[in-house]
Amino acid sequence: MKKSFAFLLLFCLVFAFSSCTSGTAQTPSVSDTSQSTSQESEGDDMPYYTLKVASHTPNTAPLWREMVKYTEIVEERTDGHIKFELFPDSALGDYVDVYTEVMRGTIDMSYSCEPTNYDPRMNIITIPGLVTSYEQIKEEFKPGKYYYDLMSTIHSDSGVKLLAMPSEGFGLVGLTCKENPGNYLDFTPSSKPLIRIPSTGYYGKCVEALGYRTNAIAFSDVYTALQTGVVDGLTGLQMINCYESYRDILTYIIDYSYMETNFCLIINQDLFNGMPEEYQTILEEEGIALTDRGTDANEAIDIEAMEYFAENGAEYIGFTDEEKAIILSRMQEEVIPEIATVAGKDVVQGVLDAMNIDFKIE
Repeated sequence: MKKSFAFLLLFCLVFAFSSCTSGTAQTPSVSDTSQSTSQESEGDDMPYYTLKVASHTPNTAPLWREMVKYTEIVEERTDGHIKFELFPDSALGDYVDVYTEVMRGTIDMSYSCEPTNYDPRMNIITIPGLVTSYEQIKEEFKPGKYYYDLMSTIHSDSGVKLLAMPSEGFGLVGLTCKENPGNYLDFTPSSKPLIRIPSTGYYGKCVEALGYRTNAIAFSDVYTALQTGVVDGLTGLQMINCYESYRDILTYIIDYSYMETNFCLIINQDLFNGMPEEYQTILEEEGIALTDRGTDANEAIDIEAMEYFAENGAEYIGFTDEEKAIILSRMQEEVIPEIATVAGKDVVQGVLDAMNIDFKIE
């Protein structure tokens, strides 16, 4: 009886010891919480993270390829302490839903456009002529610059940390008309073709100011609408979108370059704040590099796209600096006062002044 009891006691001690030590070799995941500080092995006092990153962009897009490079560099610089699970192509939902989940902390990071429905100040992203070149983007969309710091504050007030703002390009109008409508400086209402606009933002107001008729159509239905003649063109897109999605159907590319569209790389604020300062610095530094690389990659695609359209029948229509000034002035007169009523007059005027845009809101 004593031998049986001793054997049983020995078995319990061995089981308890193995239960206490079995998790030390595993890499903990912080995908669903920002509270983990587990260690991988004895003597390694830095936490490990596996971060979910969601995006609506296809995994073939230049901006996504640069995002993949960002994750590789961060993983290398942290000696594997930060790893990533990547979900492009809206795998975890559209960009508005994903932003919501990042706010809540149920998705760690997002790499998409900014939704305007949580903070009315976010509508400043739709100011026509906010920036007019890729070089200006790389200069202004950085920490320490007025516009970037304001955007960072807006995101932070929603519970997310801004890390990068690479550009997707500038707003165009693509047409499927058989003949060039011309008269691009004639802003008579309804004097131009019927084109598709997004249901959100101020894209519609901008092109309506130039005389276009508009119809809000969901993105998933745009190609069919163009094929069947429901609309004769579209806006709310950039050169890369014309090239990758509509190059077989467009006949004219009208390069108004009226509104810049950028991505934003964000992370849940509490998760970021809970990381070691060394990791925070790496994420921020590589975010700056991502802004430059992503913007450069997109500019290269613009050039490639224009060469393609020149060789394959679609006519590219650009404007002189004087003509661009006339077009932007028309849009700004019609649209900026409306943005100011939503985002706040002082907020919008502050952006205009900081970006050297000569426009005073009455």
